[in-house]
Amino acid sequence: MNHNNSAFNLKKIGTTALKISLTAIALWWVFQKIDRAALQDILWRANWWYLIVALVLFNASKIVSSFRLNHFFRCIGLVLPESANLRLYYIGMFYNLFLPGGIGGDGYKIYLLHQRHSIAVKSLLAATLLDRISGVVALAVLAVGLSLGSHLYIATQTLPYSAFFPWIAAIGSLALVVFFYVYVHFQMPVYRKVLHITNFQALAVQSLQVAAALCILWALQVQHNYMDYLLLFLLSSIAAILPLTIGGVGMRELVMLLGYAYLPIESEQAVAFSLLFFVITAASSLVGAFLEGI
Repeated sequence: MNHNNSAFNLKKIGTTALKISLTAIALWWVFQKIDRAALQDILWRANWWYLIVALVLFNASKIVSSFRLNHFFRCIGLVLPESANLRLYYIGMFYNLFLPGGIGGDGYKIYLLHQRHSIAVKSLLAATLLDRISGVVALAVLAVGLSLGSHLYIATQTLPYSAFFPWIAAIGSLALVVFFYVYVHFQMPVYRKVLHITNFQALAVQSLQVAAALCILWALQVQHNYMDYLLLFLLSSIAAILPLTIGGVGMRELVMLLGYAYLPIESEQAVAFSLLFFVITAASSLVGAFLEGI
C-alpha cells in the first residue's frame, strides 16, 4: 500500500515538474523572439480604466459559468445555492491556477462535493466534464465566426473554391453543435433538459471573455486588426485548456507569437495582451484563496 502511495506521489511530482519545465521553456522561447524593451513600454503605457472593465467582464463570465455548472449539478441530484456554488467555483479557480500538479480545481470540487453530499464521483466527474466540453464547443463556434472577419480568411481568397469557405465554416459549426446535442441526448440523457440553457450560457461566457479581451486590446492602444487578435485569443484559450503548463501560462503566449507569423499583428502587443489576460485571471482566481468551501 505504501509502495503504491509512493509511486502515486512520485507521479504527481513528475507531472508538476514537467509542467513547470514546459512553462519555463515556452516563456523563454517567447521572450527570445520579442523586443522586451518594447514589451515593457507597451505594458507601462496601458490604460488602467480599460483593464478594470476587462476585469469586471472576466469575472462576469465566471459568474455565468458557475450558473452553468450548477445546472449540470442539479441534473444529478445535487442542489447547491448559487452563492455556495459560486464560492466553490472561485476556490476551484484558485486551485486550477496555483496548484496544477496537486489537487486541481475540478478534483477539489469533486472530492468536496462527494464528501459533503454523497454524490457518486462518476456523476460529479461527468457533470464537470460536460461543463468543460460545452465551453469548448462555444469557443470553437466563436473562433470559426471570428475567422471569417480576419486576415486569415482574406488570405484564403486566392485559393480555389474560396467562395464556399463561409458555407463550409457555417456547416462545420452547425455540425459540431448538432453532434454535441445528439451525443448528450443519447449517451448522457440525464442532462437533456438543461442543454438549451447551458449552451446559451456557454456562448455568453465566451462572449464576455471576448469583450474582456477587446478591452485589453483597447488598454494596449491597439487600433487595427481586432479580429486577428481576438481569433488568436480564442485559439490560445483552447490551447490553454490542455494541461501542459501552469495555468496555461506559456501556451497562450506561444500561440499569440506563432500567430504573428501569419497575421498582421504586433508580436510585442500580442504577448503583452496574453500576459495581461493572465494577470486578470490570476487576480480573479486569488479571491478563491480567501473563501471557505461549502
